[in-house]
Amino acid sequence: MYLDDTARNWFLCARIPNDWEDTTAQPAAGGNPATPAVTGLRSMFLKEFQPDNYGLFQETRLRSRTQGMDEPIVRYYYEILNLCRLVDSNTLEAHRLEHLFRGFRPALLRKISPLKPKTCEEFLTLAKAYTEASLMSEARGWKDAAVEPQKPLEQAPNLSVVYPDQQPEFMKSMREFIQDT
Repeated sequence: MYLDDTARNWFLCARIPNDWEDTTAQPAAGGNPATPAVTGLRSMFLKEFQPDNYGLFQETRLRSRTQGMDEPIVRYYYEILNLCRLVDSNTLEAHRLEHLFRGFRPALLRKISPLKPKTCEEFLTLAKAYTEASLMSEARGWKDAAVEPQKPLEQAPNLSVVYPDQQPEFMKSMREFIQDT
């Protein structure tokens, strides 16, 4: 482990316990004396350097987290799950899914939400499958089906040259064009 600046000075000056994790108190039993509870290095370090409002900060991050336009689904997925763990290690599966859907890109949301995944793992499987299919279709030059097909451009009558013998046909096509628009 490497500590720098303030953390290094704290480590050098503090009475550091031998164990990383906390040790719980043990009552005397079987001829062994009782052992007191001992605070581990991890707890001491967190108490010293973790902000008092750390939980609120993580919850704010969780609620405001959205998937970036080019962000891989796997990165977004695991960051949301980690934030859920930091806020509450016992977060229900349904709440984790809500957080995953809340910040999901709209195009993916339209495709995955109707499939109603029941678990986070199912959510990830569906999202990865859709993303992979989208990448394959883009590699082939196909557009996303969510985009509305464009109407073909209608040709306006050519006004550049109209010869006298073409005037009746030209006038007829102009009337039709004007009526259609």
